[in-house]
Amino acid sequence: MKKYRYSFPKSAFFIYVLIVVAAVTAIVFAALRLAGVGSFVTAFPALDVASICVFVIFIALIGWNLFGAYYAFSEDVFIVVQLFSKKRVERDAIRKLVVDEASGFAALYYVAAEAQGALCFVTINLKSRDLARFSEDLRAFKSDVVIETNPMEKDGE
Repeated sequence: MKKYRYSFPKSAFFIYVLIVVAAVTAIVFAALRLAGVGSFVTAFPALDVASICVFVIFIALIGWNLFGAYYAFSEDVFIVVQLFSKKRVERDAIRKLVVDEASGFAALYYVAAEAQGALCFVTINLKSRDLARFSEDLRAFKSDVVIETNPMEKDGE
């Protein structure tokens, strides 16, 4: 199975870093209250233990999302995995891949049987160097897929 790692935008990384810093700060503050260091004293130790557990799980979920999200070509199915979501698109349902060079994103269009034949899409977030290989692997996966590229526009156009 050929896998491609999901590429998050820099703004998402920045937001994730802010969330992790806030969670680590909360964990340290709760641990200091549990230990009774200085003027940090807890009236409800169970609440501090619970908050530490929740923040550790929260940090683990962010890490799982950052490092576990991927796209994959299986035998007959294209798979998109991100956190608790796993989307499977049958090979025969795939119609077209549209690549936008200006934004670096792509959209894979398919016909969804569960939505009464509606045309749906999956956003493909890959690094630009991986997008060309992804297109080639998609062509090998389904030979009659239409691959359309929207060229980057020059300034003033």
